[in-house]
Amino acid sequence: MPDYLAIHDFAKRYRDIYKNHNTTESDVSDNFSEQCFELGFEMDCGKSFIDLFQSAPFYNPDALEEVIDDIVDTMLLGCAIFSRWRYVTHWEVFSSLLDERNRKWFLTAFDRLAVIALKSYKKQFRFRGELRKLQLISNNIGFGPIPLPSDIEVEQRLTIISGGRVWLSRYRYGAMGDRDKYELMDKLHLKIDTISIIQEVEQFFRKGYDIYSATDVGAWELRLTNTDGDIFKTHGALTSGHHALDALSDHIRKESGYRDLFVFNGGIS
Repeated sequence: MPDYLAIHDFAKRYRDIYKNHNTTESDVSDNFSEQCFELGFEMDCGKSFIDLFQSAPFYNPDALEEVIDDIVDTMLLGCAIFSRWRYVTHWEVFSSLLDERNRKWFLTAFDRLAVIALKSYKKQFRFRGELRKLQLISNNIGFGPIPLPSDIEVEQRLTIISGGRVWLSRYRYGAMGDRDKYELMDKLHLKIDTISIIQEVEQFFRKGYDIYSATDVGAWELRLTNTDGDIFKTHGALTSGHHALDALSDHIRKESGYRDLFVFNGGIS
């Protein structure tokens, strides 16, 4: 998970450094690569940026200004900055990070990075307080053909309360395969140790979570209630690939004893 607040502070600091005409070359080169790696930026020679915006904005500050407002991906721009820095310091002969052309490029890029990193931080779902109850609805319906009513399970509703109470409801399509009406297949009251599940969910969503979606897959909806009664809601795509959510899904399956839970990724551990 990117630390958007740290990226915002990083971008603001270097924007101000490039603005200052007393800045030296060492101010913009010493320890720069280490900071980029620490923030999660990759030095990909600008490939990911060029694939989206062509090569001119990567090399030319005027071309960058033309597309800068279209850049909304914090990590994409961070990687482009790292790659451009690497290009200037290792491959651009007789050039300086602080010459007029490069200074303008980095000022434009860092100014935009500070803006979009802060926006990304503010858009993150972030749980606060001590988790008392979680309710997770996992629906595996994509856009494929509707199965027969008894063919497959399409939704699971999992409720976990700190202290060990757990309910699991399973649903399939209703009569005639009606997508809008579900039929309850089973409702279970489980007795398991919920302490580790509550702790892991609380820790993960307290750090901040980027809401994401994907086409032609199911979705999950999560409702977290803290001990003060405050409710936090978020959602995401029911697909694997998010390492932390995959691990969290596997942990819930293991602790509950139900390997076929959809949880956050729809898979089976």
